[in-house]
Amino acid sequence: MTVLIIEGPDLAGKGYAIEKIAKSFKNGFLIKNLYKPKEHTDSKIYKQYWAIMKMCEKQEFIILDRFFPSQAVYSYMRGDDEMKSSMIKMLDQECSELGYIYVYLDTSLDALENRFDQRGDEHIQKKDLIKLKKRYDMFWKQTKMDKIKVDTTKLGWLELLKEFVEDCENEYKRYKRTGKSSR
Repeated sequence: MTVLIIEGPDLAGKGYAIEKIAKSFKNGFLIKNLYKPKEHTDSKIYKQYWAIMKMCEKQEFIILDRFFPSQAVYSYMRGDDEMKSSMIKMLDQECSELGYIYVYLDTSLDALENRFDQRGDEHIQKKDLIKLKKRYDMFWKQTKMDKIKVDTTKLGWLELLKEFVEDCENEYKRYKRTGKSSR
């Protein structure tokens, strides 16, 4: 089982990256959670995260278009900061143990701002880009999942990602077989 969690701030190029990744791997499923919490006390979103993880158990290859890392990053916009919440930590630990791979679309702030100037965004304001990028960087540092930063404006990003995924798959298989990690 391979699960890629594709994350990054609005305008980071998730749609483009997911399209390229899906064509490259040629099998599996793309899952996008359509429920958006309206307030910080909304626990329904966490039930959905656990349900999605349950669905992933039975599949060979899954791409998650945003997942709980977005909850941690964007929570401040709903008046709360869930970056270090116990639920985020539990989800991160479980995803780490299951071998999920965190793919952070680390698009430069200049590129994000240029894209905002060209096409705008219905969910955020331009001033939010700096904070969102910083919060994604913060999540990157704290996650226990296997992780890779990808800049889709650079040549070779997809090949680099494919190699990383293959290495992670092999490491996870070795770990399941021996109970030991080489990392």
